[in-house]
Amino acid sequence: MRKILGTLALLLGVLSATETRVTTFGGVADFLKDDALALKYPSQILSFPGYLVLEAYDEATLTSGNAYLKGYFGLGENHSKGVFGVYLNIPVYTYPYRTIKGFMLSYGKYLGEKLGLGLNFGFGNYSRTYEDTTGAGFKNKESANIISLNPGITFYLSETDFIDAAFKFNIHSFDVKSATPRDTTKAKGTSDISFDARYMRSLSEYTSFVVGFHFLSSDNSIEERAGGQTVEYTDKFSSFGLNIGINTQPIDVLNFILGFQIVNTSNDYGDAGKQGRFSFGAVTGLEADLGKYFLLRLAARKDLWGSYTDDYFSSPTGKLSVTSQDLLPLALGFAYKRGNLRVDAQASPDIFYNGPYFITGRLSNFFTSISILYSFSSY
Repeated sequence: MRKILGTLALLLGVLSATETRVTTFGGVADFLKDDALALKYPSQILSFPGYLVLEAYDEATLTSGNAYLKGYFGLGENHSKGVFGVYLNIPVYTYPYRTIKGFMLSYGKYLGEKLGLGLNFGFGNYSRTYEDTTGAGFKNKESANIISLNPGITFYLSETDFIDAAFKFNIHSFDVKSATPRDTTKAKGTSDISFDARYMRSLSEYTSFVVGFHFLSSDNSIEERAGGQTVEYTDKFSSFGLNIGINTQPIDVLNFILGFQIVNTSNDYGDAGKQGRFSFGAVTGLEADLGKYFLLRLAARKDLWGSYTDDYFSSPTGKLSVTSQDLLPLALGFAYKRGNLRVDAQASPDIFYNGPYFITGRLSNFFTSISILYSFSSY
């Protein structure tokens, strides 16, 4: 098994990825070997038995305590007893009013030479009361919770080829109560289900071919009671995604990704109508060493074909269909590495548009994503 892991690391890049690295290196995690994939494919935690990662967004997120921390710990010699993971303060559920931060536990273990099993278990709870202090007299109480279960497997076809597959089940709810007036809003749709899979095959010593498949079905319908009347609102969402591409290392100091991405989404609002989106795009990313301590990353995606349909009353005619071929902004990233420490950052587009504050007088974030990774020996 250690031989398999060593070969895969050579094929897919020596560096493990953070969420920032994924975004600035093609934007498609399927094409990489990275710890960020352990959130989707729990058995991938077996490839990262000794890591601490802090994931943030801009500088304000990092300093306000809203970043989240994840750690992977190998158990036993050569993590023979498995790998344990913990995620703290991670966003686990977004309902119509708040994003809930919670925790998640993860565990993975090999069963023989060809099969790895993994499981993620997440939980989040939110409760808060808002009371007017100006004399208007209103008082609102919000509560929400989620339980998430995510089993997955990795099946090794050879020393270089493997299949990841995972299911995810979310059970969630929220309840918003107003004391004055006595109105309520609560969840009617309370579940999400998704299936994710990818197949990776070696084409040569330094090049691998990847196919990723993703499906999600989510029900976020709500029930509102106001003025003695109860109204139900349907809100169902489904998505399908397909990623096809290659990851190659043409020279020692350069990693390169090239692929295609198909995404189809649908929103069902019941009697109110439906919306649909489809896109077929090309994605590319590169990562280059800039000396001993620094890396440069660049990612781009272009919609070769895209469409949007709206059978919704928001359209003046009740129906709208649009096609487009959009060029999305480039993502530029940097990394500083020193020993077991690496800091990844994505440059903010505001810097390029607004310029430095001391010249233009307009405030801009330097970064839109920051990740700090530290690797250590497993125990």
